[in-house]
Amino acid sequence: MWPPDFFLFPRLKRPMKGKQFETTEGIQAACTAALKAIPENAFYDTFNAWKSRWQRCIDAEGAYFESF
Repeated sequence: MWPPDFFLFPRLKRPMKGKQFETTEGIQAACTAALKAIPENAFYDTFNAWKSRWQRCIDAEGAYFESF
């Protein structure tokens, strides 16, 4: 349920898949470019959806449910 797990990390990893970096600076530059490529509204939308999910968990009062 944590947004970095399902939103941010895949978007950072995808553009770097299969690449090898010579330096730490190269990794930093690639990460920075990947972050800058994510539209700002995508962050807002993700965290708003996250708030909806945790509110559903609160409303369920610990009961199990299948999907969001």
